[in-house]
Amino acid sequence: MKVLVIGGTGRIGTYLIPQLVRAGHEVVCMHRGRHAPRRDRALWKQVRLIAIDRRAAERANTFALAVAGVEAEIVVDLLCDRVRSAERLATTLRGEVHQYLVCGHTAVYGSCHQPPVAENSPRSPLCDEAEHKLQMEEYLMDEARMRGLPVTVIHPGHLVAEGWVPLTPQGTFQTSVFERLAQGGEVFLPDQGLSTLHPVHASDVAEAFLLAIQHWKVASGEVFNIAAPSAITWRYYAETIAGWFDKQAQLRYCPQEEWLEQLPSEEAALSRSLLERSPCYSIAKAERLLGFRPRYDALGAFYESIRWLIGNDRIKAPSIQ
Repeated sequence: MKVLVIGGTGRIGTYLIPQLVRAGHEVVCMHRGRHAPRRDRALWKQVRLIAIDRRAAERANTFALAVAGVEAEIVVDLLCDRVRSAERLATTLRGEVHQYLVCGHTAVYGSCHQPPVAENSPRSPLCDEAEHKLQMEEYLMDEARMRGLPVTVIHPGHLVAEGWVPLTPQGTFQTSVFERLAQGGEVFLPDQGLSTLHPVHASDVAEAFLLAIQHWKVASGEVFNIAAPSAITWRYYAETIAGWFDKQAQLRYCPQEEWLEQLPSEEAALSRSLLERSPCYSIAKAERLLGFRPRYDALGAFYESIRWLIGNDRIKAPSIQ
């Protein structure tokens, strides 16, 4: 089938597009044109690339027309984050495509009061971005129920992949944390470091999209959480990283508010969100209906990303195998 991937050169698309090519699909990739493919470049030679600025095209009311012009049978939207964007595409694609797949986010659930959180759990987003994703999801599921839109929404956990900085055990993107752990230096964690992170390797998310295409009958009109088999605590994450370098983690703890005051405003907002959510999600539905089996556990996903950072001189630390 002809598959259009919108936003195909980011973390998920980097893995999804080669998988689609291997599966025999005719693949078209819409992207801003700022990044070249990072892996499997031989397979990317079989992909038609369309450079387009989505925001600008949406303002000009031409984006949905550009998507329709591809005449794809399957559309995978990895970038949609506003209900208005979803409305425009759904209106254009209704009755014209075999399947429409959209990337959401597990942040729509808000705090994980009864972990692991399943797809039928209440939604209570804690930030504007998650609220926008929730509005988008609700609209698309209404379209599926009332008008038969063949849509599937995939909710990934924290995305991890080689070439991108992963979350640290402090719930930030400050890579100096990895360097201190590698050197046996002191690292502070909020409270007792018992909040959780629930990552997922981007290749596993790509696999979930591919499985949803293969099992389109059961996937249509459904939402799926996609994450590693289990979440991990910030403390365990820090201790494990130190162990990769044969070090003992030197962890110190402080009250949450005192900890957040030490961070730049953007990092503090991210860390606070993670502390309040303490992410932990169930992937049982995807396992049951799609046959999803994640290749990477939480630590394995982080390991690959950190190893890439070291190998590409993004952080100063000894090599790990």
